[in-house]
Amino acid sequence: MWPSTESADTAVIHQMESFHNVAPDSSIKIEDRDVLRSMQRWINSGSAERGAVDTTDPHFKVEFPEESFYIWTTPKGGSIMDTEDTHTLHSMTNWGNENMRDFLKQYFTLEDE
Repeated sequence: MWPSTESADTAVIHQMESFHNVAPDSSIKIEDRDVLRSMQRWINSGSAERGAVDTTDPHFKVEFPEESFYIWTTPKGGSIMDTEDTHTLHSMTNWGNENMRDFLKQYFTLEDE
């Protein structure tokens, strides 16, 4: 889905207050290649839902060197949006969402909607 993430050697994850505001003191930097590859699989597990997209503020933003994504994740499902293509929302697979949530819980408090 997003090939430029495959060569990334770092990523930064921010917990978001809104589309444009990062929550204070909520950013982590990931440099472990195994974790980066896993994150890329989770992000790429989804399928596109084209059309008008009306969403709530994202829970997270993941920044790779060449691309960044907004992430919404709840126990019932997850979605991803390329920050440069806000007209397409990608639904994560249950597997991708569960693994992403398990990883994020190590660093952040997640909403349990």
